[in-house]
Amino acid sequence: MLNLKVQDHAYMLINVFCKLSEIELNERIRRAFKISGVKGKDVAEACGVTPGAVSQWMAGSTSNLKFTNLYGLSDITGFSARWIALEEGPERMADLPGVQLASHEAALLDIYRDLSSRDKEMLFGIIRGMKSVDLPSPKSLGKQGSKAAG
Repeated sequence: MLNLKVQDHAYMLINVFCKLSEIELNERIRRAFKISGVKGKDVAEACGVTPGAVSQWMAGSTSNLKFTNLYGLSDITGFSARWIALEEGPERMADLPGVQLASHEAALLDIYRDLSSRDKEMLFGIIRGMKSVDLPSPKSLGKQGSKAAG
């Protein structure tokens, strides 16, 4: 009985500490702006939204972003889309010497890193198989269809 009470209190404390460490979406967006030095109008232009929409994101008037806006924000600030949206993974996009990853490439890398070793091997096999298969191009398919009709 005492053990259960101790466990319940431990779970409550962990829950409280987790909530305290969470940064709200708008705070993560403001951090990305501040550190990257981008302006709201530049983000609005890159995302194809109005500057007012960007102001709403920063004010906390929205609880999530459309994927296109999230990745646009990620691309222009250099912050990880996953971190902006979920506060998971590294804050900044992965940097390789001399290589700047686009947000979707960084997102794929984040997903890959979260896979088990077995799943990584399976995915690698699938990709290797995709590269070895010679798929006809859409143009060549169209030519074959017109020959059959003629």
